[in-house]
Amino acid sequence: MIKTSIQRPRTSLPTPELPVLEEIKAEALKGGNAELSDYVFICVQHILPTNVAFFENLFDLGAKPENIYILGKSYSTIPECQDSLQKHGCHVHTNFTPHPAGLFESYFKDDVAEMWERVTHELQRKIGITGIVVIDDGLRCIGAMPWNMVAQFPIIGIEQTTRGLRLLDQIETPVPVVEVASSYTKTVFESPFIGKAVIDTSSDLYPDFALAKIAVVGVGNIGQAIVNDLENRGVTPNKFDLAIAAYDFGQILRDHDIIYGASGTDITDLYQYDHRDVTSRKLLVSASSEDVEFNRLIKAASLGCLVAGNDSVLSCEAAGGTLDFFKAGFPANFNNEIEVEPAALIELTRCLMFQTVLQCNTLLRSGELDAIRHPLDLEFQNSLISRWQDRIEGEF
Repeated sequence: MIKTSIQRPRTSLPTPELPVLEEIKAEALKGGNAELSDYVFICVQHILPTNVAFFENLFDLGAKPENIYILGKSYSTIPECQDSLQKHGCHVHTNFTPHPAGLFESYFKDDVAEMWERVTHELQRKIGITGIVVIDDGLRCIGAMPWNMVAQFPIIGIEQTTRGLRLLDQIETPVPVVEVASSYTKTVFESPFIGKAVIDTSSDLYPDFALAKIAVVGVGNIGQAIVNDLENRGVTPNKFDLAIAAYDFGQILRDHDIIYGASGTDITDLYQYDHRDVTSRKLLVSASSEDVEFNRLIKAASLGCLVAGNDSVLSCEAAGGTLDFFKAGFPANFNNEIEVEPAALIELTRCLMFQTVLQCNTLLRSGELDAIRHPLDLEFQNSLISRWQDRIEGEF
């Protein structure tokens, strides 16, 4: 394992050790692919301990905190992590203002616009900037980019979610994007521990979980991982693949006690039913982005109830039962107190993002920005998988 002696400022929150990421960084320093001081980074990210470590390692490659703008999401921001990044000198934006349940998107769009307004204003005063790297989650940042205000700079984006790539198909943008979400490493190796985290955090909320009637709607990478984890626990769920056929969500709701949404889209928006007819307790758990999975149902059932961050359970009364939205409809594997996945596992994701920044650096330096879509370097992925598996061997 390669070690470096770079000193970091002390912050209020110790960051986890990510030895594989440190090794990749050290190799970049040794190989000369490490000069990030002339870039501005504009990011929509989960503000969690391992992401603090991710940014600290970017600092070691020359990235300047004053050139890093980060917008966190209310349901996945740990305040101590936000404080740590701000103490480093990063511009950290987040919003815990209570908003009506189901309306996260509209409020978050305002937050993104506010961050872009600050970026475009301050870009005019920055000296020596040669490029912009947008590190995105759900295409929030790239999709709202004020192109006429930043077009004078070479720009490249990074998208880490499948939902973001779907949205990228629906818009026209001149910004080239490196696709982390479609990488072999993320789809095959990340999904199992995300699926496990979703079940770990939600299974205690339902008495006799093993006897409950469970549906998994959407069986892509995460959905199938949830199915696999349930089956490993001796539970056999019903699977509904929206890519194959449309299903009546009203019937799914009536027939099941627990519904896991993993489609990346609003699975309640395609069907007609009256949620007030529910006569027993229903637990609805999202495994996807933001609060999209049960969005229409949340808005109809909650009647404008205010939420801030990811409340443990948003419970809405029906005729003879309740609709319980775990974490107010936000993804089950996030909260505002701890990072749910062990650092040794989620290090895989941070390494992918770190290497993608290095790939963006290579593309910006070479001027090879003609292609709109760029796959993540396969040689690196193979090397990372081997290193990461050595790292977790014996632990999991």
